Amino acid sequence: MKKVWESKDGSKTRKITLTIEKTTLEDKLKFLGSVVIVAFVYYFFFR
Repeated sequence: MKKVWESKDGSKTRKITLTIEKTTLEDKLKFLGSVVIVAFVYYFFFR
């Protein structure tokens, strides 16, 4: 999931793209982590 911002400065564009990729990756990891935690809680309390 790449978002490239148009800019006259090429290095600035790359930096923004890397920042966006890092953010989306962290969000995905947090989402997966919360899903796993909810699954464990559900399994232990409602089996």
